[in-house]
Amino acid sequence: MIIMMSKIFRCPRCHGEVIGILPIILFDHNNAIYTVVGYEGFCSSLRCRVQKITYDKNYNVVGIRMFKDLQTKRKVMAKILHENWDKYSYKTKKKLWQKYERAKKYL
Repeated sequence: MIIMMSKIFRCPRCHGEVIGILPIILFDHNNAIYTVVGYEGFCSSLRCRVQKITYDKNYNVVGIRMFKDLQTKRKVMAKILHENWDKYSYKTKKKLWQKYERAKKYL
């Protein structure tokens, strides 16, 4: 079953898209069972201070970790985009081109 993660997970502050959604998995050693406890993702907006958002298994917000200020987040995002730009496919580059151009001035 495939779930459209971007449709379910939104940033609680700016309602932007949450990227890099990973499940938080709890492993029971006695029964060798993996259980999904929750999810965590990152807000991709350059106008929002939110860094990491933690959701429970019912998709409710449990915790939010934020950057100190917007300039710090913009610098980090610009650095990540710049370092990984050559690794991206043409389709990804086309999608991220405007964000990359706006983020260049923060390098």
